Amino acid sequence: MDDKQVDAILEFIKINWEKNNLNTLYPNKLLRNDVLKLLDEYCTIVYYPLNDHINNGFHTEIPDKNGVDQHFVFINTSQTIEKQVFTAAHELGHIWGVDEFVCEQCNVPENDDAAREKIINRFAAELLMPKEFFLQATYRGVRKYFQNPRKASIKNFFQLVAMLMNLFFVPSAAIILRFAELDIMQQDIAADLIDRLKAPNSLLLKTQEQILRDLGFTEFLIADQRKWIEGLPELLQKAELVGKISQEKINKVRNDFGILPKQSTWDTDETVEIRQFV
Repeated sequence: MDDKQVDAILEFIKINWEKNNLNTLYPNKLLRNDVLKLLDEYCTIVYYPLNDHINNGFHTEIPDKNGVDQHFVFINTSQTIEKQVFTAAHELGHIWGVDEFVCEQCNVPENDDAAREKIINRFAAELLMPKEFFLQATYRGVRKYFQNPRKASIKNFFQLVAMLMNLFFVPSAAIILRFAELDIMQQDIAADLIDRLKAPNSLLLKTQEQILRDLGFTEFLIADQRKWIEGLPELLQKAELVGKISQEKINKVRNDFGILPKQSTWDTDETVEIRQFV
């Protein structure tokens, strides 16, 4: 990606950061997993685990009863939290329209879908890993884990990666790609490491997982598998009262999302007997 496009992405982030008053909410510029809360301001998020699905998430628009398109984002919770975070930042880029902004500013053909996806991925990286903070954190990590500042063992390298994952809440592949984007690492070396991490039964991946365990960063190893849509229990209750959706379908959605039907309120006159404390 050329410098002009990167500058346009940074300008776009600055505009939206100020427009949405994010300086007040995030004065240190680090969103981490708060990007999920930020995304929730602009869409309905569907959290659901699909263990046999390779897609981390996607964005779609569905018209409401008045024909007005509403934004929906699916987050695959069979993926670990840092992958959910990066997915959220990526889909926020779709909703905010960073690709349209950069295409217009830099004369990128609007029908170039591959270029648009690269723009949105770079937006997610710039949003979650601001250059100044990333460079500072990397420098501290190199001093901590590397004996030689220009060369490190795989173990030392992934200790650095794990530290940065914990700081920025992003996947290891995004960290390594950021090294290449900021000329910390050669692009071909970064690409090779990312490919090796993706390989079946990857020894590199097992090394990374062990280091994450050793450092206590276990949240990057276990997916939360949550099933949730904000406001869904109330919507199902309303649908039940209106009666336009069959009870069978309502029960299926409740079962799929682990939602219990709303129970009747307690009778405030009811008493409960307990043993006397001495």
